[in-house]
Amino acid sequence: QHGTPSSPGELAHHATLSFSYLWAGDEWTFTDARGAVTRVRVDPAIHASNGDLLRDLAIAGCGIVMQPEFIVAQELARGRLVPLLADYRTMDLHLHAVYLSRRHLPGK
Repeated sequence: QHGTPSSPGELAHHATLSFSYLWAGDEWTFTDARGAVTRVRVDPAIHASNGDLLRDLAIAGCGIVMQPEFIVAQELARGRLVPLLADYRTMDLHLHAVYLSRRHLPGK
């Protein structure tokens, strides 16, 4: 409907899908090759807390989604999704590996 966005600011004219990050809200952050930061307020058509669901909604044409590559890599390789704004970096994603501490559990 609005063509392919060529800059972050153009996202305001597109349907977006947003992961329900408590810390990011509806502001997407982009950094260009010179290090200039652009923050864009988006008005998501859909908020969800499931990356697989958001990926599937993007495949169905429901909007533009910002997702970690590990969630969309297979669909990018298949051509079902295409990367946008490749000249920009997005915010870093902090992942933590966690496990249940077994220190206080009895041995078997």
